[in-house]
Amino acid sequence: MPGDQPKLIYPVDKPEPIKSLSKESADSYQKSKLFMVKLLDAVIIDPFESSLKEKTGFSDDARPSKETVTNVAVDRINFSIYTTPSTKRPQYAKLYDSLVKYVTHVEEEHQRVGRLKDISVIDSEPCILIDLLFEKIQSLRDEATEGKEGVTQSIDVDPKTMPDDIKTATAMAVNATQFAKIDVEGSGRLYLIAKEIKKAHQENITMFETLLKARSGFSKDNTPATTE
Repeated sequence: MPGDQPKLIYPVDKPEPIKSLSKESADSYQKSKLFMVKLLDAVIIDPFESSLKEKTGFSDDARPSKETVTNVAVDRINFSIYTTPSTKRPQYAKLYDSLVKYVTHVEEEHQRVGRLKDISVIDSEPCILIDLLFEKIQSLRDEATEGKEGVTQSIDVDPKTMPDDIKTATAMAVNATQFAKIDVEGSGRLYLIAKEIKKAHQENITMFETLLKARSGFSKDNTPATTE
């Protein structure tokens, strides 16, 4: 009908396992890494998981007092969403930058004033008291996590309710114009098949990169003297 959104259907196959380096395995690797995994995540896996988590009613702004399990059935498949109150981890790179700025400031003040009570001079080098440094690290960490309370959520599926054909599926059709949501019929099956096929693609990505690194001749037990 006029005005209907066109469908963009992509066939997605479970790849043959990569066992060696070749043109075929390189093509398969690039297809997996640059397209297939991203397509499955963007259209099916991430949207479906987001809609499952929304069904719990919990979020970073609406936290449960303790770990809570929400059961949701989609396509007669039982999913369990575990919601746990948590504190968001601070961005340690920013904490490090703040600590460096603090130490630099203390050193500059020491040079300007001539002597600070928090500075000791050992072998003509100014040193910050370790207790003071620990206090500053804790203070920066507290500032970074203040107001950062939220939730972590994980998803499990009851294997007894998973149809056998999902585990043996080797191909699927992905409609790039329709995100998988729990209120869309068939989305539960589509999600689980996508997870199985994505796993195979990720295993191939890891295997190809492992084989490629081995081709260099270097390893943890045989490192080059300089960057090669």
